[in-house]
Amino acid sequence: MKSLHSVTFVLMWIGSLSSCQRLSGDYHERTGPQNVERHEENLDVKPAAKRRQREHPSKPPESYVDAGLGDPWSAPEACESLLAQGHRHGRTLGTARLATWNVRWFPDGAPGHAVAPSRATDLNWFSCVIAWLDVDAIALQEVKADALSLSKLDGVVDSLNRRTAGKWAYRLDECPSTSGQHVAWLYDGKRVKESFALQYAAVNPHAGACTGHLRPGFGMTFKFEGGLDLHAISVHLKSGVDERDLRLRKQSWAALPGIAASETRRSNDPNLLILGDFNSMGCQKCETAVDSESEIAELDQQLGLGELHLQRMTTDLGCSHYFQRKPAQIDHILVTTDTRALAPSAQVTVEGYCKELHCRHYAGKDPNAYRHLSDHCPLVVELVDRDLD
Repeated sequence: MKSLHSVTFVLMWIGSLSSCQRLSGDYHERTGPQNVERHEENLDVKPAAKRRQREHPSKPPESYVDAGLGDPWSAPEACESLLAQGHRHGRTLGTARLATWNVRWFPDGAPGHAVAPSRATDLNWFSCVIAWLDVDAIALQEVKADALSLSKLDGVVDSLNRRTAGKWAYRLDECPSTSGQHVAWLYDGKRVKESFALQYAAVNPHAGACTGHLRPGFGMTFKFEGGLDLHAISVHLKSGVDERDLRLRKQSWAALPGIAASETRRSNDPNLLILGDFNSMGCQKCETAVDSESEIAELDQQLGLGELHLQRMTTDLGCSHYFQRKPAQIDHILVTTDTRALAPSAQVTVEGYCKELHCRHYAGKDPNAYRHLSDHCPLVVELVDRDLD
């Protein structure tokens, strides 16, 4: 992988809560290191009248199984069949679609240089469901950055290009650990133009962006076909259920309003999303136990502090992750209350096997998608694709 060369970019933070680093314009598409380009910040976007016409239904069926179309999350063959028939996840015309997905130690399913064959990512299935989701850009968490892992991610990009006739690319944070967990963005360069990348050290509650095996936030500015532009930040907070884990997550929460305020001042644009794995799993080992719902409620209160308020978007289902066959809501999408591209009735949809299980407990064998894709499920959000600023 060609390393990304960073350039320090200093912003004024509210109460000195956060810091960031502007990253180079290098990104990876198709085969990665041999294919590096730079997007300039002055971008030409096709007029709305010339936008690609989407042929997907404005409203998807409640369940592809109920509609007799099969379930793309049940098996790779089912996903391939849906794509071959021209089906995609239903999408409203005139919208931009983003998602977030923790992909469980992509691509090997295990920490470090280890490989867990029973949990490794099925790469073809992975690219198939991303194509089926019909997203413009997706925030990823738990991506490894060693040469073999990145070569497999290059393969996913190749597969997505073939499936969608797109120009997919990816970018990771700049933390040096190749076998650690990275936050990243995967996006279709034919649908969005990226012009700005920042690494947010303050999301890591330790002294530096990559300290203590934790992660910075990683943000990119995207401009969509219809004129919408926004900055979106992929995050992955501390996991665990003891007092220290919760304390470190709270330190990350405290940085988010300041990051949002500084970023919207920099861009002079209120459209901002923060999305990813917040690990809001509660604190079972605290002196007074905290359940997941109580942690989320405290997170919501923290987001309202500062000069620019953030809010957590509601989801259509109450989970995004399974552990020991039990569902939990630990992934979230945050938005500034001033984001103009968000319809008043907008909500986040939970996809994947979480949707097919309706976030119910299950017994017996784990779903195929749990074993071969991730223990998390994607969250998807649509925004009005127009320049409303």
